[in-house]
Formats: sequence, structure tokens, C-alpha cells
Amino acid sequence: MIAYAHAEALFREMLLKEGMDAHLSKGALLALSGGKDSVLLLSLFSRYAKEKSIPFSAFHLHHGIRGAEADADRDFCKTLCEELGVPLTVAHADIPTVAQKTGEGLEAAARRERYRLLAETAREQGFSAVLTAHSATDNLETVLLNLLRGGGGNALCGIPPVRPLCDGIFVLRPLLSLSAEEITAALEDASLPCVFDRTNDDVTYTRNYLRREILPRLSRVTDRPERSVTRMTENLRGDMAFLETLANKEYLALLDGDSLNAEDFLALPEPLRYRVLRLFYAAKAKGAALPERVHIDALFERLAHKGDFTISFPSGVSLTRQGTGLFCGDAPLFTQPRATVKRGYNLLADGSILGVLDESSKPLPQIVYTLSTQRPLASGTIEGELYVRSRETGDAYRFGGVTHKLKKLYSDAHLPTDRRASLPVLCDGRGILWVPGFGVRDDGGFGVRDLTLVYLSAENVNNDILKLLFDDMQER
Repeated sequence: MIAYAHAEALFREMLLKEGMDAHLSKGALLALSGGKDSVLLLSLFSRYAKEKSIPFSAFHLHHGIRGAEADADRDFCKTLCEELGVPLTVAHADIPTVAQKTGEGLEAAARRERYRLLAETAREQGFSAVLTAHSATDNLETVLLNLLRGGGGNALCGIPPVRPLCDGIFVLRPLLSLSAEEITAALEDASLPCVFDRTNDDVTYTRNYLRREILPRLSRVTDRPERSVTRMTENLRGDMAFLETLANKEYLALLDGDSLNAEDFLALPEPLRYRVLRLFYAAKAKGAALPERVHIDALFERLAHKGDFTISFPSGVSLTRQGTGLFCGDAPLFTQPRATVKRGYNLLADGSILGVLDESSKPLPQIVYTLSTQRPLASGTIEGELYVRSRETGDAYRFGGVTHKLKKLYSDAHLPTDRRASLPVLCDGRGILWVPGFGVRDDGGFGVRDLTLVYLSAENVNNDILKLLFDDMQER
């Protein structure tokens, strides 16, 4: 049994090299389809588990797709496990219905449901590992698929030998160094029976097309392409692990309570920025998947411009920039603190600018005139000092001959919640004088209107405008 012995040697070498024994301390659940790969895994692991006194059982999922063939696969697995004395759990799922509900393809829905049920069963049985029979050929196919999809470094790492599943349970893949050819030879050598899934011959599935049409041609270019790709993925995994370590350090350095420092985050090299975002998203987005790259690029582009914003992703999760903070979900509402307003330009706490300009002021620069809101005001009507604050419950003031409640004004103007909280309310000793975007208090227009009120929102303020306005004030 040379081929079987060779397969067993590679199987044990993988267990040792990847430190899989450490995850087998509480036993394992072995995924058994009845196909070649999983039957060989069951045979090899049965011997190993007996030698090491590792408790384990098998798991078979009936997908509800192939009718009588699927029933026959289930019965085969039952018979095989009875012969080997291995406990078997059989689960049933209606994958077509699941796929219809989620909008996924059959393959994606089956994979997600399979791992969900494997995790659930392993947890119920108290196991610390799930064994799957992925091979070196599966890894080669995965790398090719990810390459054709334009995947990055992580995608080109292929199938990981060990990965966390949930609750301290790990997925282990001890056949990952064996090719499909080596697995077939080992089965024949040991006279092990298996079932065949006819859908594996259906080349309308991309993976099957690669397996049937492309991989045989690769073997003409290089002997054993699986070995070459396995070496590449092992090297890449080392590089990616190093990047993940750097990203973790940057993430912890940028984290400030519930937010990231937006400026420092944007300054990161893009490979680190993407990974830090993934860590932030995983911690704050309550299990939602990271959005497609096109949405992430839109976020990075928006961050490059000054000002607060909220961007929503298709998953329903939003990212909000408020001041220097980047929040996942809704940021705490910024409220404009009370601050004295003097003649000239005043930089407010949210980064916006409020100007009170008199006749001695220079004309507004064209860019400021275009981007800002202006209103004339008679200085003689101001009582006491001017100051700004946030809106307060019951706020109202009279302009245009009518008393207006701010709540209704904001609602009619369809101002977003964060904007309502941060919009400055300009007051004097007699109450509200002006709210940018609306009218000046009625008595503010009496007499000589010798002042101009100017408001420039934070999203329209940049370093050039700050220099232009505040250098001008210093010159005067």
C-alpha cells in the first residue's frame, strides 16, 4: 500500500507542521460527504485518532438538491461509519430555498449553511475542531478563481490549513498537501469505496470548468502545479501575517474609544489602511461583512476632503466622520458649545466659520462669497455681546413678520439630525438673532445695516480658506 502510506505520511506531516494537534485537545467533528477526499480523511484520521486517543465523530449534510442521489450518499456515509465504528450526525437543509431567501448562488448558500451546521454540531458535542478534506488541488482551483476575480494578497493565499470558526473551534485541513491524483491513488491502494457527485462534471460551474479543462493543461506547463501553488501560498501567508501584525498595531494606536483618528487613518499606506478598516469594521459592525472594494474606495476618497459626513454601505452599516473621529454606525451628535462671537471671522468648534464684517472689512474673496451664506445686519439692534450655541428645546425667533420654531424650520428644510445639532445659533442679549440658512431677526434690519453676517460650513473650509481669511485679519 505504497500510495496510501505516502498519503498518510503527508497527512501526518501537515498535522505536525501546522500545529493542528493543539486544536484537537477536545476532539473533532469530521465533515463527510462520501466523496474521495472525505473518505480518505475519515480513514486516515480514524487511525490517527485511535493512536492518540482523540474523540471524534463524523457529520454529513443532505443539501436537498440531488434527490435520490443525495439520499444514496447519506446512506453510504451511514454504512461506512457503522463499519468503522464512528458516530455520525446527519443534518438536512433545503439549500435552494436558503439561496432564494438570501439571494446567493447555490454553491455559496451551501457553503455558508454547511459551516453554520458544522459549528453548531461541534459546539453541541463539545469538540474543539472541525476537519474538512480540502486538497492541494482544491487550493490551486481557489487561487485561480481568486486571481480571475482580481483578488488581493489575502485572496491569493488560497485555503488556510487552520482557521478559527467560532467559540474556540478551529477548522483544520490536514489533506491540503495532497493532490487529487494522490488521493485517488491512495483510495485505490487501500480499496476504499466512495460516492461520486455527478454535478462535479457540470462545467457550467466555473470551478468544475477549471478542474476539467484548465488544470490538465497546466500540468503540461509545469509538473505538479499544485506543489508550485502550495509553495506560493505558504510564502504569501507569511507576508500577509506580517502585514496583519502591523495593521493590529496601527489599529490600536488609532483607536480612541469608539472611533478612529480619521487624519492618521487616512495617512496610512493603503494596504495597512484597508486592514485597519477591516479590524475596525469587525469590532464595530456587529458581524456585517466588509463591503465591496468600490464602496471602500468611495470612503477613502470622501475622507480625503475636509468636513463631516456619513456614508452608508449596502449592508446597512454606516461610517461617520465627525471632527477628527471616524465612527462605525452613528457618531455621537456634535453640539455647538457656547462661544463669544467678535467682529471679523470666528472659527467655531466644528470647523465652520462665522463672520461679522463691518465697513472696514475687505471684500469677501470670491471663493468665500460663492460657498458661504450672507445676511445684512444693523449693528444698532445688537444688545450686549454676540455668542453662538446649539439649538435648545423650544427655540423660536421672529423674522419675516412670523415667529418660527427652529424645530419646524429644520424639519421643513430637511436638515439631517447631525446638521441640526451642529448648526450654530447666533444670539445676543435678547435671544436668537440669526440661524444660518434662515432670516435675520426682524429688528436686525432696522436702521443702517452696516454689518454683514457670513457663515461658511465646515465641509467648505480648507487650509487655503483658513489662510486667506485669518491672514487677512492679522494684516489689518
